[in-house]
Amino acid sequence: MSLQDKVAVITGAASGIGRSMARCFAKAGASVIAVDIDEGGLGRLTAELDCEGVVADISSEEGRAKIMDRPKIDVLCNNAAILDRLTLLLDLDDALWDRVMRINLKAPYQLCKAVLPGMIEAGGGIIVNT
Repeated sequence: MSLQDKVAVITGAASGIGRSMARCFAKAGASVIAVDIDEGGLGRLTAELDCEGVVADISSEEGRAKIMDRPKIDVLCNNAAILDRLTLLLDLDDALWDRVMRINLKAPYQLCKAVLPGMIEAGGGIIVNT
């Protein structure tokens, strides 16, 4: 499948599944916008793929704004996520729980909501939530 002339935003792209997604989308011809808070890992990926890298915390409005200032986004891969460090429930504090929920649930919802108007106007798009 060719993704020539398509723009793909991939969060959590500096490592793991996100890094693999970025490689696959680039190989298929997409212009990849790789997003992560890991500046070092992101730098290595952008050098490998010759793609755009955005260092951003997707759980913040400022971080999401760095991604959304594009004229077009055809594909959004909401891949960024964190664990609660496998903390036992009785030891888990509200601050860590809130951070996990902001990154794993609220940020993907907010990114979806932000890209949908442009995708609708363009006549389509793809959102992948992992």
